[in-house]
Amino acid sequence: KSMPPLTNSVIMNRSSATSRTATLVKTPQASPTTSKNSKKKKKSRKRTLDETCVVEQTDGDVLSGRGGFTNTHLGNIKFRQKALELRPWYEQSSTSKDEKYRISDLLVESVKCEGHRFLERGDDGLWHEVVGNGARKKASQALRERVRGAKRSGGSTKAAASVGGGAVSVEELIGDLMPATVIGDVMGV
Repeated sequence: KSMPPLTNSVIMNRSSATSRTATLVKTPQASPTTSKNSKKKKKSRKRTLDETCVVEQTDGDVLSGRGGFTNTHLGNIKFRQKALELRPWYEQSSTSKDEKYRISDLLVESVKCEGHRFLERGDDGLWHEVVGNGARKKASQALRERVRGAKRSGGSTKAAASVGGGAVSVEELIGDLMPATVIGDVMGV
């Protein structure tokens, strides 16, 4: 933050009962940017879309947007179910920020490895693929969201134990959920 510009103020000093001296003092001037009524500009939170390519949404795609259409879309329902499976590990108090990033990235990759995409309507009203960090941010939000009526687990290891069958590290979880490597000719099987 920069300091507000200074103005000249005169302060009267009494050195004795009969003589007065004036001292010039620099004081900060109130600026409109520091007033209570000023509003800060918000960052644009809009996702980056690949608007060069219009796509047709499928049942497995995860749609961004508000309302019943996106909430009841089959791909979004499956996406939220996967997020529910990973949430106990995401909410553990011992989970670092880097591990949370990896868990949200794992959720995105689980959608993409099935051949599905993250889509959002562009300004033209058509569906476009989300590029950049937008899909991971959506995954992070899905991992943080509460189920209606459910109480927060408080980051205890009980939640992870109930889902995973015991204390499981994030590395073990990710190792179990990573897609298998395909060896050989898939079409000839």
